[in-house]
Amino acid sequence: MIDKTVRRRICAAYLGFLLLFQASTAFAQLEAPKVLPELWQEIRDYGSARVVVQLNLASRPEAKLPMRQKVAQREAIAHMQDRIIAELAGTHHRVITMSRSSAALVLNVEREALAILDASPLVRSVTRDPKQAPLR
Repeated sequence: MIDKTVRRRICAAYLGFLLLFQASTAFAQLEAPKVLPELWQEIRDYGSARVVVQLNLASRPEAKLPMRQKVAQREAIAHMQDRIIAELAGTHHRVITMSRSSAALVLNVEREALAILDASPLVRSVTRDPKQAPLR
């Protein structure tokens, strides 16, 4: 088991690295929209959509990480997922899947929630869930 002080320091260092990574990728994201027009159209047509939200977070496959980095990465992912869910408070959304080992989550969202995700610096991209059957 990792000492709490060591865990906090590792997590703080990892979060610091992630913030630097986010800043370096911010310019690249200015050109590409987070939400494609087709997804906005689906929301207009059907009222909601099931989406995959990719966190704006650098992550690596857990199999390649030592235990301390794995724990720190999971804590960083959990922290960002919790912040995104907090941003969506008061909107119509439902969490479908949220795994602490993946820098993504699957949600069912309506227009207002999608707009918040689109504007959030915590979100890298929002795409239609490929596992969901087309509504058309």
